[in-house]
Amino acid sequence: MGNSRQRPTRPTRPTRPHGYRFDERSRVEDMTEPWQPAVTVRRRPQTPPRPTGSRRGGTRPSRPLTIVLALAGLLLTLSGVLEIAGAMPWPFNAAKNGVALVDAFPTPRPTKTPTPTPTPTIRPTPTSTPAVPSGPLYIPPPGSYDLGCGPRGAHALPYVVRSAPATSAVALTFDDGPSPDYTAAILTTLEQTHTPATFFVVGASVRSYPNLVAREARDGFAFGMHTWDHPFMTKLTPTARAWELTSTLQALHSVLGPNFCVPYWRPPFDDYNGDVLTLTQAMGLTTVTWNVDPQDWASPGVQVIVNRVLTYAQPGSIILLHDGYFNRSQTAQALPLIIKGLRARGLTLVTVPQLLAGGH
Repeated sequence: MGNSRQRPTRPTRPTRPHGYRFDERSRVEDMTEPWQPAVTVRRRPQTPPRPTGSRRGGTRPSRPLTIVLALAGLLLTLSGVLEIAGAMPWPFNAAKNGVALVDAFPTPRPTKTPTPTPTPTIRPTPTSTPAVPSGPLYIPPPGSYDLGCGPRGAHALPYVVRSAPATSAVALTFDDGPSPDYTAAILTTLEQTHTPATFFVVGASVRSYPNLVAREARDGFAFGMHTWDHPFMTKLTPTARAWELTSTLQALHSVLGPNFCVPYWRPPFDDYNGDVLTLTQAMGLTTVTWNVDPQDWASPGVQVIVNRVLTYAQPGSIILLHDGYFNRSQTAQALPLIIKGLRARGLTLVTVPQLLAGGH
């Protein structure tokens, strides 16, 4: 055996660490080893993610829509079968059955709220007018216009009173009342401040609010007539003029008694002429107007009303204010300031009869 040929020893393969795997980088590094063949690792190309709800060949509908379509098809099929069997009408065939789809499923209609009927405004009903004698000027007979001033009656002044002789007194007068909205507030102010005043009242309002007239009389205030419904006296017939005054007088006497003396009147809008004055003087009425007008009827503002009165009021002045018709809230608010300002100037507030009597 000594002559036998000995096989050459094969070199030992170098060991690699556990978990070693080939890649492109390792293939390059292993090229130094002559016994290691070149190995190329092929990677599987990545497939882009498939969009949700899609499949090959088109877009897959969402599951709720599929269910709705399936139920709609089932309903149509079932309705058609029932129509053929005669069990029920076809609700969607409106033209065939002559009934609209909304009629098959009626919607309740809202109940209409009844509109309240407005209460009509009560207008004064004229009383019977005496016959008109011949002639352009009509003066009612003496028995129809008793002013309630006693046997001696009232002595009408032959002129229009706008103010009184200069004294330390002034007179507050109120037209167009009584009013349910503002007369009560004005009376409260006059009562709390112990201020006399004169009210030229409208006959229709006297009939509507007799309690306010009675309150004014209990407070000792004076009264004058301002016609029945505040017309332009010069535009009326002689008979209508007389009716405006006698009807207002009757309304006052129905509340205050037939012996309550009412010797004054004030023409609405300061509208009068010779014929009007002839009538009123024949009835024993004295015509009273004013010389201080703050135009409170136009609602110029509370302070404007106060300033106008305090600026133009002089001893012997007759001040025009309003407590009826329209909105008199500014007058009611201005009244306490007017009273305070006049008294601060040393003026005494009196009624019209007191002012004409010399301020007593």
